[in-house]
Amino acid sequence: MAIGHGGTETTIKYFYFSREGLPVKGKSVDKNSNDDISEEGESNNGSINFGEFKNKQKRRKASFRCGCLAKLIHKKIGNVYEVSKLEERHNHPLVAEKDMIFMKNSRNMGYTKQHFLYQVSNANFGPAIGFRLMKQLYGGFDRVGVTKSDCDDGRLVGSDIFSGPDFKKSICDIVWTDQISPERYIERKNDHDSRYRSPEFKTDLPMEQDASNLYTRTIFFDVQDEMLVSYKFCIALNVVQTENMEKYSVRDSQFEKRELVDNVYEVEFCKSEMKLHCSCNRYEYYGVLCCHAFYVLRMNNVKEFLRNYLEKRWLKNMKPSKFALPKISGASDAVRNEVLELYEMFESTVDRLLQLRLMLRILNRTTNEDMESYFPIRPECQADVPKTRFKAKIGKTLSERRWNAAFDKDGRLGIAGVLRRIQRGGIHPAIKGAVWEFLLGCYDPNSTSEERKKLRQKRRQQYESWKEQCKKIVPIVGSGKFVMTPLVSDDGEPVGDNGTDLPKSDDDSDKKVIKWKLSLHQIGLDVVRTDRALVYYENEANQAKLWDVLAIYTWVDDDIGYVQGMNDICSPMVILLGDEADAFWCFEHAMRKVRENFRSNATSMGVQSQLGILSQVMRVVDPMLHQHLEGLDGGEYLFAIRMLMVLFRREFSFVDALYLWEVMWAMEYNPNMFGDYTSNGSNEVVEAKLSNKVLKQYGKYERKNVQIGRTDQKSLLAVFLVAGVLETKNKKLLSEAKGLDDVAEIMGGMTGNLDAKKALTEALKIHKRYLKKART
Repeated sequence: MAIGHGGTETTIKYFYFSREGLPVKGKSVDKNSNDDISEEGESNNGSINFGEFKNKQKRRKASFRCGCLAKLIHKKIGNVYEVSKLEERHNHPLVAEKDMIFMKNSRNMGYTKQHFLYQVSNANFGPAIGFRLMKQLYGGFDRVGVTKSDCDDGRLVGSDIFSGPDFKKSICDIVWTDQISPERYIERKNDHDSRYRSPEFKTDLPMEQDASNLYTRTIFFDVQDEMLVSYKFCIALNVVQTENMEKYSVRDSQFEKRELVDNVYEVEFCKSEMKLHCSCNRYEYYGVLCCHAFYVLRMNNVKEFLRNYLEKRWLKNMKPSKFALPKISGASDAVRNEVLELYEMFESTVDRLLQLRLMLRILNRTTNEDMESYFPIRPECQADVPKTRFKAKIGKTLSERRWNAAFDKDGRLGIAGVLRRIQRGGIHPAIKGAVWEFLLGCYDPNSTSEERKKLRQKRRQQYESWKEQCKKIVPIVGSGKFVMTPLVSDDGEPVGDNGTDLPKSDDDSDKKVIKWKLSLHQIGLDVVRTDRALVYYENEANQAKLWDVLAIYTWVDDDIGYVQGMNDICSPMVILLGDEADAFWCFEHAMRKVRENFRSNATSMGVQSQLGILSQVMRVVDPMLHQHLEGLDGGEYLFAIRMLMVLFRREFSFVDALYLWEVMWAMEYNPNMFGDYTSNGSNEVVEAKLSNKVLKQYGKYERKNVQIGRTDQKSLLAVFLVAGVLETKNKKLLSEAKGLDDVAEIMGGMTGNLDAKKALTEALKIHKRYLKKART
C-alpha cells in the first residue's frame, strides 16, 4: 500500500497481489469518498472487482523464496556430465531432523570404534566385514558412523535430474574418496530408508507391500525385482494336481533369447502347508524366493508374504546377535537396550576425553607459540641462542585468568594459591611483571587495590625526583641516549670531547658524584652487550631505558654502586614492566636478595660467603666429590661465582632463566617480606607454631626452614641449585677433571643444556638431604 498526495486531497492506492507475488493493477481511490467495496469484490463505482482473479490460472505450488545462494552447475559433454561449479551457501536446513545422520558433522567415528576396526584389520578382515560386525554389535549402521576421511570431499546431490548412471559415474571421483565409501553410504541410506520411508511399489500385489514392511531396503529391492519379473515374464505351461501338492511348469521368457538356457522351471506348491520349491534353487542359494515362486503364489491368490521363507538376517527388526552381548543373551529387550545405551554413553565419554586431550595439545601448542612472540629473537642470532625448554602448560602455569581470579573484591591477593601454581608451572609472560612485584616484596598481598595504587604513585614520584637530581648533574639522563666513553677522570675532571656537556656544579668535588660519573660509561658498555639477541634491544631507546634504571640505582645505592652483572638482572624487569619507575623498584627489590654478592673490595668479594656455604653443603652431601675438587685446588668453588651472582642467566635461555627466577622466588617467598623491607628489619622466624593455613602462604623452600627453625638458610636456594648441578655432573667430574681448567670446561659445557625444572627438583632434594645429615 502506498500513500501519496495529490493537490490538497490525500489519496490511497491499493495493490492486489496473486499468491505467487505477481502485482495486479491498482486504482487510486479517494480517501474521503463514501463509496464502499462490496462483498463480491466490486466497489460501488465499479473500479475494482475481486472476482476477476478467481479464474486466473495459478501455479500448482506456492513459491517460498528464502534467498538461498547455493548453486550446482553441471555441463553435459558428450554423454558425460561434469560439475563445473558448486557453492554450498545455504541459509536454511538442508535435511529433516530424522535424516541428520547423513550430515557431514554426524559422520564421526569415535576412538573405540576406530580401535575395533583396527583390531579387526589385524585379524585380516577387510573394512566391509568390520563394518558388518559393528552393525551386529551396535544394532544398526545408524549407530556406527563413518570416519571423517570417508566424506571429506563428499557432496550430497539430492535432485532427481542427477540420478542418472552416467552422471553418478562421472562425479564418483569428486564425491567419494575411495571405492568402499559409496557402497557404505548406500547401505546406510537403505538401512535408514527401511526404518523411516516407504518405497515406490512397482506392482499391485499385496505381497509387495507386505514385503516392504518386513525386509530391509536392500533385500526388498531384490524381492521387488523378482515380483516384477513374475508379473511380466512368467507364464504357466502346465499344472499337475496331486493329492497334497500342485506341480507347475513355469516359463521365464526373460531368457528366451539366450542360448543354452532352460527357461522352463518346475515349481511344487503345497497350499495346505504353504510350502513350495522351485527347480532354480534360488531360495536355497540366496535365501530369497524366485520370480517363479511368486508367480505361483499370485496364481493361488496368496496376499501375505510366506513367513516361513523369511530369513532373519534380512529383516528390519533383526536384533543384535548373541555374539554382540554374550553375557546378557538371555535378557529381555529392555535390558539389552539399556546395556547398549550404557555402552554408548561410555564410548561417548571416552571420545570426549580424547577430544579434550587433543584440544589441550592444540592450546598448549598455541600458548607456546604465543610465548615466543613475547620475547622475539633476532633472525641472525637464532643459531647462537640456547634452546628454550620451558613450555607453558594449561592447568599448571599461572595464567592471566587465574591471576585475576586470585584477588578478592577489595584487591587482596590469595597468595597461597598463586605460589602453588607458580611452583607447578611458572608464570605466563603476559603477567610476569605484575606477579614479580609481589614475589619480590614490592607489595603486600594483604593490601587493597587502592593502597597499592597510592604506594605505586608515591614510588613513581620518588623515582622522578632521583632522576631529576641525576639529570642536573649529567643532562643525558632521561634523554633517550646513553654514554659509553668516560665522562670524568679519577680526580673528577672532564675527559676530552665525549659529546656530553657537563654543567659546573658545587657537588663536582663530592666523592659520590665522581664515583657515580665514573661508573656511567661502564654501564653503557654493559648495556650494549645485554641480551643482544632480543629484538627488544635493537631499539636504542630501550637500551637507554635500561641505562637510566641502572644509572639511577647506582646513584641511590652509592655504597655498592654498579657492578657488572647487575645489567643481567635488571634487563628482564625493563622488558616486562612498561613503566620505567616500576621497573626500577622491581629491580631494587630483586637486588635486596643478591645485593651482598656484588659487594667487593681489594681483598674479598661478597659472593664468597655463599661460596663458603656451597663448600659446606658439598662436604655434607657428597664428600667424595668435595674432596676431589679440593685436591684440584677447587675447594673454594670459584667456578660457581657467575652462577650465584647473576642467578644462572648465562646458563639458561632467556625464557628458561625467567622461569627459574620466578619459581625460586616463589619457593623462597615469605609473607612477612614486605613488612621487613618497609621497616628495614630482618626476617625472623616467629617462635609460636604457625597454623597450616599460614604455612601455605610460605614458599616450599621457606616453609621447610620455618618448620625446623633454621634462620640461616634464607635466600640460599641458589646455592643448592649449584650443588644440584654439581651432583648431576658427579661422575664426569670425578673421572675427567684433572685440573681446574677441566672443571671450568665441564661446567661451561652445561650452558644451554640444563633443564630448569629438573634443576629445581634436584636442588630441593639436596636441601632435604643436607638438613637430614646436618642434624646427625
